[in-house]
Amino acid sequence: MADGRGSGGYELWHDHVRYVEDRQTRYYLREVSSLEDYLDRLRDVAGDYTLILSLNGNYRAQGDDVYLPYLTDMGIDVDSYENGGVWLIRSGDVLYYSQSAQKFQYYRELGDTDCNIYKDEDEEFPHIVVEDYDFYPTSNGISAVLFDETCDYVIDDMFVNIYDGTAVERLELDE
Repeated sequence: MADGRGSGGYELWHDHVRYVEDRQTRYYLREVSSLEDYLDRLRDVAGDYTLILSLNGNYRAQGDDVYLPYLTDMGIDVDSYENGGVWLIRSGDVLYYSQSAQKFQYYRELGDTDCNIYKDEDEEFPHIVVEDYDFYPTSNGISAVLFDETCDYVIDDMFVNIYDGTAVERLELDE
């Protein structure tokens, strides 16, 4: 049988391969529970996906070593890190940064999926809406959404309430 990789007519096969790779990535990220281990693994895989990352409220409560070494490897510079905000990073390139603005709004299609990132002045944390789901953080710390634009779905999401330590928590989305 001839190798059909990259050939026309094999798109569904490629999507299935990508789906299996995404499941492996999800498992790889979900088998750890500490923030440091999660960020280390996220750094390994983020270049293949779109990452939406938010530093929320008093995210520096446990010191900069909790995040900074990992985030700089993902394209977030030190000055931006110190200001906080929301980043949309695709394959290692920062496509959007909210800075530390009190009010902002940003829209982008991720593949065929709508993504809205916004914050009003009277809100403490930003909304990260992917399709119909609002990944609104409810605590100081970090939150992230990893998205596959090829297959149009969220691979993983996480948040950390920095006042409760560095344990990674997740929203349970429908598969």
